[in-house]
Amino acid sequence: MKRTISILLLILFSAVYCFGQKETNYWFFGHNAGLNFSKLQSIRDDSDSWTNDMPVALSGPIKSSYGCFSLADANGDLLMSSDGAKVYNKNNKRMPNGSGLKGSSLATQSGIIIPMPGNDFKYYLVTVGSKAKNPQDGINYSIVDMTADGGLGDVIEKNKPLYNVSTDENIASVRKPDTDDYWLIHGEYNNSTQKLTVYVWELTSSGFSAIPKKYSIHVNILTSVQFGYLKFSSDATRFVSPLGSNNFVLSGVFNPNTGEVNDIRCRQAWSPSSSSNAYSVEFSFSGEQIFLTDSNNKKGYHITWDNLRNTPLNVTDINFPLTNIQIASDGRIYGIEKDTRNLYVIMEPEKGALSDIRKFSNFLTKRVGFGLPTFASTWFAPNSNEDNVFCATFCMNMEHEFTFEIKKDANADNLSYTIWNFGDDKENCIIKDYDFTPDNKQAHKYTYTCPGKYTITVRSYDDKDKLLETQTMGIEVRPCVLPLNPNIHLNGVNSISVYRAE
Repeated sequence: MKRTISILLLILFSAVYCFGQKETNYWFFGHNAGLNFSKLQSIRDDSDSWTNDMPVALSGPIKSSYGCFSLADANGDLLMSSDGAKVYNKNNKRMPNGSGLKGSSLATQSGIIIPMPGNDFKYYLVTVGSKAKNPQDGINYSIVDMTADGGLGDVIEKNKPLYNVSTDENIASVRKPDTDDYWLIHGEYNNSTQKLTVYVWELTSSGFSAIPKKYSIHVNILTSVQFGYLKFSSDATRFVSPLGSNNFVLSGVFNPNTGEVNDIRCRQAWSPSSSSNAYSVEFSFSGEQIFLTDSNNKKGYHITWDNLRNTPLNVTDINFPLTNIQIASDGRIYGIEKDTRNLYVIMEPEKGALSDIRKFSNFLTKRVGFGLPTFASTWFAPNSNEDNVFCATFCMNMEHEFTFEIKKDANADNLSYTIWNFGDDKENCIIKDYDFTPDNKQAHKYTYTCPGKYTITVRSYDDKDKLLETQTMGIEVRPCVLPLNPNIHLNGVNSISVYRAE
């Protein structure tokens, strides 16, 4: 029987996370608006509170009320951006042969950029046509060579058909674990047959698979359906897509190793009004918290993965006028409000409806429409420790809490106990633990007394002492200073702000 256990090692207190890679650091959207996450600043929000590590607002080449996408390199330097019809280089100039692409800026998700497997300098630019304006253009791909035009890039192949029939306006991509290969995913609803189908193409060094895998269910939706955004969790195991004015939401389970789709479900997440339009969606990093928007009414909602998948539904209005939302490389979720220059930030998405949400009025350089850029969701996974990347910074001589969470289905091996190793040479750095909470979690507090880099390891075993899974996280421990702040208010809680020494 195949084992299906996944393990999350979560840091709860006093950590600075290293979430995604820098390939997602440039966003261009709306009417020439943009954000640069490679250059950060501290600014005040509308409540006059300081927020650190905020991106810098840009003006960009994209003028689109809807679809847009971009990509940077591993250093966070811009490579290209597109609205689906045109592609621009890092200088925001149109690339040679970079017009006439068969995508449309009127499409919800007009395209996505995927690195070519086996080639460090070429990229697939996948485009999606508008269902209303050019439905037969469907899904096509072009190839950009970044060595051309003096390193600025050139479109060397254009508009190769991948799925040239009328399509819904969504696209997503995830990386196949431990490879350079990717999956490309598209969802489609046939209003006449009421069949909902998810298409999956494999992308290898040989190119796209000629015939996609297809996974379909019958959905009894009486009104017309058009897919909103299609989003995957950062570990690529879950996907969600709102289905428009009826407020139905599609969700399913994905196997990133095989490209297999399972357990597709479709539920009406909240009661529709005459003008409602369930449009955009985003996962928190863990995949447990989900945020949605009603783009017509400028409303934001929260629901957990479990609530979305099982009864009873429990959608919470988060009382912010959001048109679209997108997770960033810092783990926060950023939102826009149509026809304004306002920016909203969900600071701690893992807290769900209790998250701190901050408004920055007129932060953007230009007004926005409905769209935010589309990225492969696996760009937002934590950096791998295989490259000696340490994904959290801690203060020495302070107690920190670590939580170990196990996700498993009914076919998983019998998990009996874990062994924790905090990676230093103290006597209590290794802990054997048989106790789990009802929701499959363990938590331990630990204090590092010496600065340095450490690897936390948690190994899980069955009742016959068979090793099931190993999870590691690299951390860096530094001396810290506590500023004397006369404005600290404890309000009955023993907590103060900790400033990390640079």
